[in-house]
Amino acid sequence: MNKKALAIFVAELVGTFILSMVVLAVSTQALQLGTRLQGGGSLVLNGALPGLFVAAAAGMTLAIMVGVIGPVSGAHINPAVTASMLAMRMVSLKRAFVYLLAQVAGAVLAWRTFIGLVDTNLRAADISGFDWKVLIAEAIGTAIFVMGIAAVVNKKIEGVQAMITIGASLFIGLVIAGIASKAILNPAVAIAVRGLDYSYFFGPIIGGLVGMTLYTGLLMPSSSSEKPATVSAAATAKPVAAKSVKKKTSKKSSK
Repeated sequence: MNKKALAIFVAELVGTFILSMVVLAVSTQALQLGTRLQGGGSLVLNGALPGLFVAAAAGMTLAIMVGVIGPVSGAHINPAVTASMLAMRMVSLKRAFVYLLAQVAGAVLAWRTFIGLVDTNLRAADISGFDWKVLIAEAIGTAIFVMGIAAVVNKKIEGVQAMITIGASLFIGLVIAGIASKAILNPAVAIAVRGLDYSYFFGPIIGGLVGMTLYTGLLMPSSSSEKPATVSAAATAKPVAAKSVKKKTSKKSSK
């Protein structure tokens, strides 16, 4: 393994570890908060409040990781992202293997570290086997998330704008996927929370491929000079017809 591959491996391992630890920590605390709120008579619909906490924390963590390790590895920290990049030939098969190995290692390390810190076994997530609704929800959420990544990559967006775009895309994807699933969108994180099954593996992989293909094949702005009309453009357009009428009137008055 050369120096570049080693740097990518370490970056992806650290990034996946941090993201997984945040999800584990916040989900545990948020669920406890949700239980207390429900016990106190406040309105909490099907754990929606804890889900929003986890989605916000995951989105912010990924945004920070994009800024920290993005220049090194691109901050995939998700096998679904790596698979979609591989399908679009943005990474080689050999390099993709390094990404995937690091992501799995980071997830397992987070799982074992969390168990060591809380001094108790991590109970497997409440997953009830394969479910089409869960797979579809995970696919839709991941497609939305990866479309945000595709926009950043293809438009060459950098810096804070890239961090916000990717982090917000993950947040939106998690919120939407949460309608019918545990909203993981990441097979590596699913390993860390002990929630990996067919739905939570194939859902994100399929969604990532669909999102990347949809954006690069259909939604990506073309290189032509034609640009879509926007509300702001229409609002700032100069009233050409009114100008010409005004000029004609001023010419007549001068005569």
